[in-house]
Amino acid sequence: MPILQAPASRLLKVPVARLGREVPTTAGTRFEVAYDQLIRESVVAAGELIVIPTNVPPSA
Repeated sequence: MPILQAPASRLLKVPVARLGREVPTTAGTRFEVAYDQLIRESVVAAGELIVIPTNVPPSA
């Protein structure tokens, strides 16, 4: 399987004061979780934090 490179536009550098640096962040959709290659592309592109929003409400 070839290693794919995620477009740089998929990564957002978020400043984290506690770390004293910017952390490359990416977001996926809940459907992308089923296709690991799509998430893997962002990790290969140096993504350190992956956020997957869902429509599940927080428990009370």
